[in-house]
Amino acid sequence: TDEEKKIQSLAIPDCKHTSAITKALVIGINYKGTKAELKGCINDTETCLRNLGELGFKPELEKNCRILTEESTTRHPTKKEIINGMKWLAKDAKEGDVLWFHYSGHGGQTKDIDGDEDDGKDEAIVPLDFRRKGVIPDDDIYHMMVDPLPKGVTLYVIFDCCHSGTILDVSYHYDQEKKKFIDDEDYAPTESEVYMITGCMDSQTSADLPPGYDHDSAKAESVGALSSSLYPMLKKNLQWDDFVVTLRKDLKKAKLSQIPQLETGHAANADKTAFYSAFPDVLKENEEALAHENMTDDDKLLKK
Repeated sequence: TDEEKKIQSLAIPDCKHTSAITKALVIGINYKGTKAELKGCINDTETCLRNLGELGFKPELEKNCRILTEESTTRHPTKKEIINGMKWLAKDAKEGDVLWFHYSGHGGQTKDIDGDEDDGKDEAIVPLDFRRKGVIPDDDIYHMMVDPLPKGVTLYVIFDCCHSGTILDVSYHYDQEKKKFIDDEDYAPTESEVYMITGCMDSQTSADLPPGYDHDSAKAESVGALSSSLYPMLKKNLQWDDFVVTLRKDLKKAKLSQIPQLETGHAANADKTAFYSAFPDVLKENEEALAHENMTDDDKLLKK
């Protein structure tokens, strides 16, 4: 299939690392041929898979990876398929599993039905067939992807879309001034470890960058601003606080007003290495190399 060919083309056959990711759901929607057309979202899925591959993730279609794009010959990013994908991602998850979710496409807001939003609006993602089937609100996303996960599971979530700041409805957000995670007290802590990075605040839009935009990672193709900055940073051994601050600086440098958000479902330390449980051998190797660089000459001699 086209998806298998895409995975093969992005594979890193001689990669010496092994990722701990158990399953990945990767979604990119360009809404081609509509008034809502975007250009970079399918490219974002390739950016995601390429970088995960460089860090040791070896995707096998339908076994540990699902890809939903318009270019797919088997699964399109319709409301039904996205919902099925979210349920598949969380199904049978057990202690020690590491799950990865990526979404690039339109994000929106709808009227809050259950009164859990301070601004009176639910955040939502926009499937390919949204005009006929509607959007998928944050409450539903949480119930499908987060609620079923038991203690000991780690879920990493990337939303490269507009109005996405609190789209997972988890309870802690990173406060840059206080340099720590703050409990919003609107939601109960999650059983599992959940980390989410979004392209912007709830009130903002996320950029779909054209080819050649003045941005470090945007070259000859359209890309999502968040995705193009975030994925190359995965191997840099940054703590969560440094990771999101660097993201924000990167997008500000590109003259973009969007402010990426970092949230988690449980009390966590902001000085913990970002994405460590997904890529432990790569990040541990980097840590050891960095520690060696920082050793004095005398220490190096003693170690020998």
